[in-house]
Amino acid sequence: MAVLDAMSSRSRGLPQMLEASDRLADTYLAVIDRHLARAGFEVHRFVDDYRVLAANWNEANQIIEEIADRARILGLTLSSAKTMIRLRQTVDDTESTAEAFLNSYFGQGDVDEDNVGRGNPYDPGSEDEEPDPNVADAYVDVLNDWHSHFKGTEAMPEGMLANIGRAILGASPAEARLDDKQIGDLVFEDPLRLELVCRYLIDRIETDSVVTQWTTLEKLI
Repeated sequence: MAVLDAMSSRSRGLPQMLEASDRLADTYLAVIDRHLARAGFEVHRFVDDYRVLAANWNEANQIIEEIADRARILGLTLSSAKTMIRLRQTVDDTESTAEAFLNSYFGQGDVDEDNVGRGNPYDPGSEDEEPDPNVADAYVDVLNDWHSHFKGTEAMPEGMLANIGRAILGASPAEARLDDKQIGDLVFEDPLRLELVCRYLIDRIETDSVVTQWTTLEKLI
């Protein structure tokens, strides 16, 4: 508790983007995982975020009550702001909108937008693919357009925000580098993008030099 208090100004939740937080979440929440699995629910969890599939609205409310009860036994509470029920059609529509937005940057679909030149970051044995420069340039265009909307007053197009994380990683093989102001604004809008931005900078060390990347990190800090 003393360590967590020293690391985080928040009185709730775990520090973000730390392996230790993943371990602590697994230690506590495996109890809830097992309970939901025994009840026959299809459970997906990332650190302390749950997604559970439900057949209908009543079952969805039942799942929330089950998790809340089990969490309370562990001394935990659900975040009211993040606890919600979403219809399958709503999820499908959101994903379709994000996909349509991204496809608009790839012309007639003559490039493979899945090829961002990166292997599985969680598998040291995986090999990076040869990046498609057309894909990288398209992702740079996405981020440039995002930045113009971020600095302006017009609302961002539907589907844009859902693709920003993917665009950060996909833009690293491009010849053009994102400028420091743009990188800073990406993190300012959503601090959880810091990990993606750092991976972007690491990927470009050979292209931009180590000194350039450290200069950018200094500005971010």
